[in-house]
Amino acid sequence: MQEPVSQTDVDQPAGGLYYGTLFNCALGIGYDALAMVTEDGRFRILPGDQAINYLLAGSLQVEGDVFEGSGTEFDGAGHTDFTAITSMISVDGYVASHASLEGRWIGPDFGNYGYFSFHNQWAEYYFLYDPPEGDPRTEAPALDWLAGNYEDAFNLSGATISWTVDDSGGIEGTDLNGCMYAGEISTSDPDYNLYDVQVAVSGCALDGDYAGLLYRIYSGWGDPVLIVSMDDGEKTSVNLTLWEVSGWD
Repeated sequence: MQEPVSQTDVDQPAGGLYYGTLFNCALGIGYDALAMVTEDGRFRILPGDQAINYLLAGSLQVEGDVFEGSGTEFDGAGHTDFTAITSMISVDGYVASHASLEGRWIGPDFGNYGYFSFHNQWAEYYFLYDPPEGDPRTEAPALDWLAGNYEDAFNLSGATISWTVDDSGGIEGTDLNGCMYAGEISTSDPDYNLYDVQVAVSGCALDGDYAGLLYRIYSGWGDPVLIVSMDDGEKTSVNLTLWEVSGWD
């Protein structure tokens, strides 16, 4: 792939919630994947199936319709917990204003490299990122919109994780492995449904301080769901799908 060359002098905003594909050429493995990108260029790319322990995370800079950046590959293949082998990566490619992100990543430490292609052609994903004012299916992306009791029983550890989120974004939680979670959610950009999250984990093998991003969606049954991706910056990445259980019988 040639070095990308911009076709415009106008910097394209890269922020968005994207759906598409991620391919690791060195391993010959492809995934359906999600991408979270903030307006200031922080990105997290993860498989749609959270049973796959994999993550690309970092930051990118846009000039015209071209981006480049750097980050970390978390490859936890073969692990039954959230630990991973990590490698520094570089990324580059093309972006179209809040609509698509296509490029490549290279991890020279282990010879891994690959491509990704993300689009907002599924209209619901753009709707979720930038909710229209007054739409009855959503509200402004405020912290109290996230309040509730949530559970994730399908993560890699196999232990149900329970979080309570209060009206100001505070997090308290536990899981069946004895982990205790305490942290906070903050607004990355008040116009968009994408939030910063910081969590301290204690009392178990996951002990450490984690940071990342999350957003809220609705399931096919109309239940609120938090999609969470965070890491400790070293060797552990945690991707969660937390279902609100406040109204369950």
